[in-house]
Amino acid sequence: MEIYIIVIFGLIAIGLEWSLRLGQKKQEREIKAYLQTLEYVDIDADTITVDGTSYVESVPVDVYDTELDPNSPNFYRGTGGTSDFKFRDTFHKQKDFTRFKSIIYLTIPYRDREYEFSTTLPIDQTTLRMRLYLQKKLRAYIQWCYDDDDSPNEIQFLLDFRFMNEDEITLVPTDYYRVD
Repeated sequence: MEIYIIVIFGLIAIGLEWSLRLGQKKQEREIKAYLQTLEYVDIDADTITVDGTSYVESVPVDVYDTELDPNSPNFYRGTGGTSDFKFRDTFHKQKDFTRFKSIIYLTIPYRDREYEFSTTLPIDQTTLRMRLYLQKKLRAYIQWCYDDDDSPNEIQFLLDFRFMNEDEITLVPTDYYRVD
């Protein structure tokens, strides 16, 4: 009887994992299909300026040095019962972590005009510069924003950083720019 329960739970876990992967793949296909409908411009990676900084952040951790969210309800103790005696996910001490961020400055040439943009990415400058150097070009997709009377009045660019294979850095939207 116990083996059947284990097999059923295993099948449920495998099914959930497959459904999550299928959902992610479907979302990737939808994004790819949407981007294929957009106009784009390639930006030469040599024209992109990268400034990097690092800073130290003091973060609460548990006894295994796993970062914790101080807004969690079980931050100082467990959720009750026997979990009061566990050490995972409960506050142990503050620990300093070195964080990196890079500020990129770029100019997007589009229709005889140049649009200036800068943003901060959570990656160190050496890695970012190396990956831009290897990529050679950064693709910027163009999204038009329309008025109530269906005339274009603003433009926004989506910078495609998917080549970096970082989960938190994929498509970076720029500011909205007024089109005259």
